[in-house]
Amino acid sequence: MTMIEKPPSMVGFIKFTAITILTFVPILSSLAVLIYAARAGLHDGLTVSTVLALLLIGLLFVAFLPAWPIAQAISTRFVSPMRIVKATKGYRWSLILVLFAASSVNKLVPSMSFATNIGEAIALALCGAVVGAATLVLTASIAVTAWKFAVRRDASLAQV
Repeated sequence: MTMIEKPPSMVGFIKFTAITILTFVPILSSLAVLIYAARAGLHDGLTVSTVLALLLIGLLFVAFLPAWPIAQAISTRFVSPMRIVKATKGYRWSLILVLFAASSVNKLVPSMSFATNIGEAIALALCGAVVGAATLVLTASIAVTAWKFAVRRDASLAQV
């Protein structure tokens, strides 16, 4: 809330968290179907198509709606996802590019399986924590930027 110069509130935090989780439901659904299919031994075309469709829809949700949790957190009424999509028109592809660039930042630190002793494991854990924190800040910045782009087109999104 500090980044968008709005007062923080517990209700806003709860709405922000709920909409963020809702945004990731399609991706989480695709993972659930994938895990279920692997355990059940299902490897048919329908299962693969379902997983790919849910994953694609999930990526589009995340890429097109980064401003939705912020807009909902400060709004007294429900903010439609389509309203956010319309408000970020003209900025979407740059947001998608930044989103995919941000998602690749986590791959900068090698896996913990590369550690051969406790010192290397501690160093990798610390590096992972730093990269994780940087990714979190970058993700918040993307959401704030998307919200500011949306506010330029729909000023009513900025009203508390």
